[in-house]
Amino acid sequence: MASQGRDGRRDRFPGLPSDAEIFLVHANLRDAPENAQRHQLLQVSTAFSISDDAVTQLIAAGRVILRASPHFQALRKSLGLSPEP
Repeated sequence: MASQGRDGRRDRFPGLPSDAEIFLVHANLRDAPENAQRHQLLQVSTAFSISDDAVTQLIAAGRVILRASPHFQALRKSLGLSPEP
């Protein structure tokens, strides 16, 4: 039986090094900064087909939301990357 490691993760993730840091980055369109844009993005259908414009807007919003996330910034720092502006 494998050793537990921190929080018993070794048994659940056998290839994960015992000193690995795990980051959970929560990104939600409700966190988009602009009220009008946020409302528009939340109205995008979750169908299998969406317009090119909606895809572009969703990607841009995701980028902004991730860059504003303190958890994402902690992940970048742990990887030796500079913080996002």
